[in-house]
Amino acid sequence: MSRKSYHALALLLLLGFAATLTPVRADEEEADSEDDDYEIEDLRAHLVVRKDVKEDTVVEGNELAVVVTIYNQGTSTASDVDVKDSFSEESFTLKEGSINFHVEKISPGSEESFEYVLLPKVNGPVSFKQATVTYMPGGTSDSKQMATSTAAVALILTSHDYVIRSILVAGSYATLGIFKTARQWQQIGIFLALAVLLIGGNWMWSSLSDARSTHRRKKALEELKKE
Repeated sequence: MSRKSYHALALLLLLGFAATLTPVRADEEEADSEDDDYEIEDLRAHLVVRKDVKEDTVVEGNELAVVVTIYNQGTSTASDVDVKDSFSEESFTLKEGSINFHVEKISPGSEESFEYVLLPKVNGPVSFKQATVTYMPGGTSDSKQMATSTAAVALILTSHDYVIRSILVAGSYATLGIFKTARQWQQIGIFLALAVLLIGGNWMWSSLSDARSTHRRKKALEELKKE
């Protein structure tokens, strides 16, 4: 093989090797670009909203406090945070606070909360709608994001139901949790009533039998004395 042929072959081999490296380099650059996009995308606020009632069981006519807590678990500051909540006006009356709330900023890892107080107008189990939160997440986003809270549930009792519930709770503690419901106490009440009836009936029968025996002995003694 001549020197020119050798140089031509070496050049072809180098070009072929370079051609195989080019796609790899392009793939690496594309992967780096995707990583950069992911990092930019990840630099955002992410709000988690929780809605609770301070006491899940209240007596009708007493106050019920509702608390909405907003936590930023993202990596950027949330701004222009607006909270909008609601409740059934047929079931409650707003006594204190507001169901709408605004926060300028919530830093990463921090939280904000607000509270309002309702007066129940009905009794029984009630459920609350989710609160809605809109905010600017930061990062590359120029539009507001929305988050919704967890739902909350409460039980509104009448004064009579509250007394019954308190008695059942006390009875459950007294019996180490054996009797918890009104039905269980009704059943044990029937059992005790039957037991008392049986024991009392047996005592009365025994008393009557003893009285008859005493009367017969006394009568027999009187007849012996007459003889």
